[in-house]
Amino acid sequence: MPTGITPSTDTGASQPRKRLTPATRIPLILDAALAEFSAHGYSATRFDDIANRAGLSKGGF
Repeated sequence: MPTGITPSTDTGASQPRKRLTPATRIPLILDAALAEFSAHGYSATRFDDIANRAGLSKGGF
């Protein structure tokens, strides 16, 4: 009996993770934090906002 489901051609393989060096990561975080603090104030800025603006995951933070 046909299910109407087409097999995926996606192999599930993703790009290998790239670990940024501290020399690269720290300025990204500081710039993102400055922008978020300037826009929303210190007390209203969330950790997630800084990580998102820096283009990092919380784990990569």
